[in-house]
Amino acid sequence: VGNDVDVIIREYEYWQLATGLNIKMQKPGKLKDMAAIESFLRFAFQLPNQPAVHFLYMEYDGRPKSTFFENWFERTEGELHDYYERFTINKFRSFAKPFDDWRRNRNQTFHSESRKK
Repeated sequence: VGNDVDVIIREYEYWQLATGLNIKMQKPGKLKDMAAIESFLRFAFQLPNQPAVHFLYMEYDGRPKSTFFENWFERTEGELHDYYERFTINKFRSFAKPFDDWRRNRNQTFHSESRKK
C-alpha cells in the first residue's frame, strides 16, 4: 500500500479476518478476529492520507446476515465502536443484487435441462 491511498477496501466474506495481515495471532475465535481488524485499522489510519476504510460483504446468496461490522462497530456498545465514531469506516452489502437475474436464469436452465432427461 502506498502513501497516497485514499480508500482501502477489505472484503470479508470468504476469508478469515486475519488473512493477508503480516501479524501473528495467538488465540483463535472472536478475540483473534477482533485483534486482526483492529490491527488492520491501525495500519490504515497511520498512513499519511488517513484513508477511508470500506468493508465489503458480498452476500453472494442474496440472504442478509448479521456480521461483525454491525456487532463491533455500529452498535454503541460494540467493542470497536470508538473507531466507527472517530474515523471514516463504511460497509457495503448486497453486492449479490446484480446477480439475481443470472441466478434466476441459471435455475430456469437447470430445471428445463432436468426435464429433458
